[in-house]
Amino acid sequence: MVDPFRLADDLMARDRKGCLGKFRRFAAAADTGDYHALVGAIAWSVRRKMSAAVQPGKGMGMRYGRKRETFTAARGGEILTALSRIDGDLKGGSGLTPEQVVEIALLKLLA
Repeated sequence: MVDPFRLADDLMARDRKGCLGKFRRFAAAADTGDYHALVGAIAWSVRRKMSAAVQPGKGMGMRYGRKRETFTAARGGEILTALSRIDGDLKGGSGLTPEQVVEIALLKLLA
């Protein structure tokens, strides 16, 4: 089973290969309801990362490989907006399968 929080970390760090690899492993065994849980886990991770920035002594930097990537509030907002769209589409607004809805949104976020 894929850890959705690791997938969220890869998404926030713009690690295309890691994020899509984890998502495709997730999708291979996922039921329809699992996609809602995945969206929730990613949203929780993003909100947690953003709230860490407002706490004294904590920043929004991320360790990614050997370099340090900065996770900005704008990136967090971009991800949360996309998750909101995904959630609406998962409820039947798009006509696509849950796997297609999420993968298309991830590809846009990782571009």
